[in-house]
Amino acid sequence: MLSFLTPLTVRLVPEIIAWPYPTGFDSLMYTNALLRGYPFNMPPAQILKSASLFYVIASPVNYVIGDFLVTMKVLGAVIFAALCSLLYVYGVFALKWGRLKSLCVCLLAGSYFVSLGMSWQMYRMTLGVALLMATLTALRIERFKVRTLALSTLAILTVWAHEIAAVMLFLLFILNFAIGGFERKPICIAAAPSAALFFYQLYNPLSGSLNIPVGGFESPSWLASASFITGSLIYMFLPILPLIVLGARRIRHLDVWGWTAVCLFLAYMPFFLPQYSSLWYRWVLLLAYPAYFFAVEGLDALWMAGRRLYGRLSVGGLLATAILAVNFAMSAYYVACPPESQINYFGDWNAYKAFIPTSMLQNSVSISDTPSVVEAMEWVKANLNGEGTVLVLHEAMDNWAGIIIGDRMEIIRVNEANISSPIRINVAERLVEIASEKYAEGKAVYTVWWVDGKGWYNMPDLPHNFVEFKRFGNIGVFKYGGT
Repeated sequence: MLSFLTPLTVRLVPEIIAWPYPTGFDSLMYTNALLRGYPFNMPPAQILKSASLFYVIASPVNYVIGDFLVTMKVLGAVIFAALCSLLYVYGVFALKWGRLKSLCVCLLAGSYFVSLGMSWQMYRMTLGVALLMATLTALRIERFKVRTLALSTLAILTVWAHEIAAVMLFLLFILNFAIGGFERKPICIAAAPSAALFFYQLYNPLSGSLNIPVGGFESPSWLASASFITGSLIYMFLPILPLIVLGARRIRHLDVWGWTAVCLFLAYMPFFLPQYSSLWYRWVLLLAYPAYFFAVEGLDALWMAGRRLYGRLSVGGLLATAILAVNFAMSAYYVACPPESQINYFGDWNAYKAFIPTSMLQNSVSISDTPSVVEAMEWVKANLNGEGTVLVLHEAMDNWAGIIIGDRMEIIRVNEANISSPIRINVAERLVEIASEKYAEGKAVYTVWWVDGKGWYNMPDLPHNFVEFKRFGNIGVFKYGGT
């Protein structure tokens, strides 16, 4: 119960503080998809062809709750708590650790900013990792028939949940088949239907080939690529790095080391094949889970190290306590403080905001600005809903427009450049370019952004072509006036 309720409580803190508004950038996109009936607006075969298990779960949950945004809040917290609880179960049944030691893994994962940040926005991936942990635990079931049935079912659900989790699943299956010492027949039986589903998802019948997601990693040099990726790894794990290093010398478990090796290799893929490296940062995030096992093993070793101070408390125990205290304090700031008042580690020192948000009290905008964004979108919906009007919006604002305005007017979305690359396009120039094209067609062009230089996403102010038309707190409705 503690392994589920403790991370659930931590994860609910930002959701309660932000009430009734959502947290997480992707939660807005999930809401938009559900509003449009996804995935049940597709043929049954297409539902399986997409990694849409989260939506299949979310739709009936939303039917019961009756509010898409509340559904996202509930599911985000419950799925995260389930994942942390499964880490505990894996520690007990796979690593043969004691309950308290396994609970420490759950508590660390449930409070560390990397896994919290992943649960904040990557609901599908969090669900996939939870099912992956359940599958790896089921591999240790003693009864042949129960093990085979559980493995087959959980493997299919893992593939249906997320592509990254599916890749990790198959690679760990291969490792355990080759050198894991397990009975191989259950692994083969489980892998067959899940592999068939995975290839069905990737197969394009029109081209007769597999559609593998790829995307380039744009960087000025080889050294810059290596520095950017290594920097992200150091940033994400620096607070527990001493524990990870200490624990890595003691763990010899195939799953943990196999998971680590896969993540490191694919995280550094831009170093070898930059044209096929669009998802490298997800492997960095996924590295957090073996890192927690290493860290707890290191914590166990450190706890009794050094000269005894008092009772069982040693110098190492005092140091371990200090490391944990710092991490828990950082976590408290992370879940309970808005981005504008966040500590420097998550704010000014965070060069990886595209992957790790500065705070959990935000969605595509800060929670403090969310009421103004909602008010601005509702005003646009009520006052600018004409055929000759078009909204040109940065993707952060477009997500809100999709929820509030829907399809009632023409809305053009302007995306940031590939977030996996350190080099970005000039979004301001792209906004002006699209607005100019629509303006030349005789359309009245508007956008929504921050006022007075308070803008996010490396665009404090809009280009001078946009003139403020209406203001709502820190958010304004701007009209394009031509060049």
